[in-house]
Amino acid sequence: MIGVTHTTYRFPGLVLLVVLLLPPAAPAQCAGDCNGDGSVAINELITAVNVALGVLPLSSCQSLDTNQDGEVGINELIAAVNNALDGCGPLATPTATATATMAGPTSTPEPAVGPAILYFGITTPDDRAIEPTTFEDGIPVFVLPQGRAFHIVAEAGRGVSDIPPGIDTFSDSGPPSFQIQADHPLGNASTAVCDVEEPNAGGVPAVSPPSFDYTGEIVDTLNDLGCRFQNGDPTSPPVTSGRACTPGTACIRFEDGDFGCISPMASRQYCSTDISVVEEFPVGDTVVSARVLETRVSDRVPMPGPVERIIIRVQPPFPG
Repeated sequence: MIGVTHTTYRFPGLVLLVVLLLPPAAPAQCAGDCNGDGSVAINELITAVNVALGVLPLSSCQSLDTNQDGEVGINELIAAVNNALDGCGPLATPTATATATMAGPTSTPEPAVGPAILYFGITTPDDRAIEPTTFEDGIPVFVLPQGRAFHIVAEAGRGVSDIPPGIDTFSDSGPPSFQIQADHPLGNASTAVCDVEEPNAGGVPAVSPPSFDYTGEIVDTLNDLGCRFQNGDPTSPPVTSGRACTPGTACIRFEDGDFGCISPMASRQYCSTDISVVEEFPVGDTVVSARVLETRVSDRVPMPGPVERIIIRVQPPFPG
C-alpha cells in the first residue's frame, strides 16, 4: 500500500482564489456535496480542488460532475464554492408533469458550523498513512486483510464558526469533543466504558444506524471508543486527547521520516492506539463516523462540525 506524501491534500492557493472570484454558476445538483448530507463542507471543497487538479479521482466526489462529462470544470468548482457559502438549496427532482406541486412546508436543516474534519483515514502500525482502496458515494473505503493492526486518524481545523476544534477524546461528564463511532460492534462489544486495561479489556458497542443523539448509550459509546485515542506528548504520560500537528506529537509519519498533519489547515490530530484483538473490526463493511465539537468558550454550547465517514472493509479469511 502506498504512503501519503506531504502534498497529497494540498492545493495551490491561486486555484481557489480564481474559483472564488469568477461569477457563479447554477448547478443541476448539489455540486461538491461528496457525502450526500445536503451541504458542502470545507473539507469537501478541498476534495473538489484536488479532484480538479487530478490528485484525487472523480469517484471521491461524484457530485462535482454536474454535466456528467467525466471531468470537473471551473464552472463546477464555482458551483461547489457557492454551495458551501450559500447552501445547496432545493435540488431539482424529475417530475411527470410541469405542474407538480409540493405538499406542505419544508424545513432546512441547520448547517454544521463547528470544526471541519480535513483528513480521516488509517495508518499502518509504523504510522504511515494508507491510501483508500476505493471511494463509494464519496466515502473512502479501506480494504484490509484483517480487522486489527492499524490506527485510525482524524485531523480537524476551524469551521464556519472559526472556533478551534476541541481537544478531549473522552469525558466523564458528557460527550467528548472528538466523537467517533462504528456501526458494527468492535471486539466483544463490551458495554463497559473505557475498559482498555488488561486483564479486563473489552471492545466497543455499535451505534446502528449511525447517530450522534446524546442518549446515554450513545454518549457512553462515544467515550468508550474515544478512550482509545491518546495524545503523543513524549514529556508526559498518555492522556485521552488530541494532538498538535508538531513533530513531537503528531502520529502520521511522512516519507522523509518527519511526523505531522496531512492537511495544511489542520490544527488538531486525533490518533487511536493500535487497533488490537480487543477492538477488532468484524469481517465485512463497518462504517466509522466522526465529528468534532468546538473548543468550549465561556457559556457557549460547543457546536459540532460536519460528520465524516470512512468504511473499513475486512476481507474474509482464505479457506483452510
